[in-house]
Amino acid sequence: YILNNEEQNQLIKILEDKEKQNIIFKNTFNKDNFQGIFTYSLKILEKEVIIKENLTSELRKWLEEGLEFHKEHSFTQQCKFCNNPLTLERIAWIENNIKDDSGEKEQIEKELKDLLDNFESYKLESKKLLLGIEYENFYSNYKDIFIGLKEQLGVSIANYNEELLKIEKKLTKKKKDVFTPMKLE
Repeated sequence: YILNNEEQNQLIKILEDKEKQNIIFKNTFNKDNFQGIFTYSLKILEKEVIIKENLTSELRKWLEEGLEFHKEHSFTQQCKFCNNPLTLERIAWIENNIKDDSGEKEQIEKELKDLLDNFESYKLESKKLLLGIEYENFYSNYKDIFIGLKEQLGVSIANYNEELLKIEKKLTKKKKDVFTPMKLE
């Protein structure tokens, strides 16, 4: 077998390579982490809170805000919105029909808050994953492979973060209306 000039030059280049240090790749990405985030988010989004009275989420929110204005429960009050008398019985009816006796609403709100507060930490950056790994760390015959794999990693990370953003948007929407079950598309 006779080497052509290109093959010969490539092999000479490999022989001229100086010894490289071992590359320590600290893989901080856990593929099961995304599945866990996805499954947990799906569970929260699909959860349905059974409500006593068929009130829309907008009306429920408006009633909750109205109750905040009428904190001082005197025997009768005047509604600060319509100026009609507001009796203790009416206030009790509103409180009874907007509260969730099971505690599910509060539980979902807490789970949503915890999940959304940590969402930024779930996002990935290729520079963090490839910290300390440079083009020069590779022997000449592996440098092109490294560049290709680094580009693939960048695309995969962008796709991963895009999917996380979709989940985050749905969770934010659910936070505004915890009573309505939602689906992830």
